[in-house]
Amino acid sequence: LDWLGSVARRRVPARLVVLGTYRPVEAHLREPSVWKVAEELQRQGHARVLPLPTLPEAGVAAYVQQRFGDAAWSTGLAALLHQRTQGHPFFFVTMIDAFVRQGHLVASPTGWALHGELDTARLGIPDSVRQLIERQLEDVQPGEQAVLAAASVAGAEFSAAAVAAALDQATEPV
Repeated sequence: LDWLGSVARRRVPARLVVLGTYRPVEAHLREPSVWKVAEELQRQGHARVLPLPTLPEAGVAAYVQQRFGDAAWSTGLAALLHQRTQGHPFFFVTMIDAFVRQGHLVASPTGWALHGELDTARLGIPDSVRQLIERQLEDVQPGEQAVLAAASVAGAEFSAAAVAAALDQATEPV
């Protein structure tokens, strides 16, 4: 980061392309130096941030096919992963890795095989994702944690009014 910052501040032009990835929330909270250098480079016109979009189901299916081949179950796995992750690359790749670690997908000499049924396979939140979420929650204020806890009980979709009622608070702050 120091090197990148110093190259960007030089008056002599450099023909250089650097591609880096980071999670903005984590960089801001856990790695302020990454956040500061990225912000400085953008301000000076030396960098562009390109947020990665989530993938449509076809994109998840293409990843699954590339990784596991044309197995009959791959379409169902892609649909299930997209439903659970909304196409967020970090989450669906982490879930696939957990699926392999749990023994639901096993490599064989003829290719990958699905053990069991997709319907019965446990696609919970992998430990690495759970730990990431827990680390991020540590930085959330207690009042905000209460709102998040109430919202988590309400489900994936909920209204602010329902969460506010559960917390006995006004809707607008919630």
